[in-house]
Amino acid sequence: METRKFTQFGTFSVAILLPLSLLFSGLMIRSGLTNSPDFYILIFLALTFLVCLLIFYKLTIIIDDKSVSFKLGIGLVGKTYKITDLRSCRPVTNTALAGVGIRMLPNGWLYNVTGLDAIELQFRNKNSVIRIGTNRPEEISEIIQTLIGGRAVTGESIEEHSKKRINPVWVITLLLVSGLVIIPNYVETRVSIGSNEFLSLSSPLSYY
Repeated sequence: METRKFTQFGTFSVAILLPLSLLFSGLMIRSGLTNSPDFYILIFLALTFLVCLLIFYKLTIIIDDKSVSFKLGIGLVGKTYKITDLRSCRPVTNTALAGVGIRMLPNGWLYNVTGLDAIELQFRNKNSVIRIGTNRPEEISEIIQTLIGGRAVTGESIEEHSKKRINPVWVITLLLVSGLVIIPNYVETRVSIGSNEFLSLSSPLSYY
């Protein structure tokens, strides 16, 4: 068969990462590009979110006669699996707790940029699974299952093996939102305090 490619745009990832990248870039420029700790913190945050955006803005699944592969974004992250190593492929629907990004599941790994739909690859020589997010899980699963040589495998409607625990994605998001509130106020406070006032508040010598 000819090589098939299926690409899903990371709507959820872009909606979060793009504004954060632009925000910290703007704060970095506003700081005056000075050689100060604040500037280095802001440039680190801006670059971090930019790299994450380049990784998670899309996910592409590639299928040919011999392998199934995927790559995230510009291709910094990706893997290839041989058809002969696969036991089955089925469409699945993750719970909201599964989240997006690259994360460990109780029985394998998840790679996802948006939404809850995915395919699940099961292997002949190991019990762990790989879940890859896609907006066309039924079609992709049918193609892969045909290459494996078996009949279609029924999908699942919920995450059967997911443990009810706090998703690190939401914890990180909460910390980032808190940072967005604290950092601008911190920068404004540093700018508004003059050097004489700072000395009068921080140095015991100013009282004599």
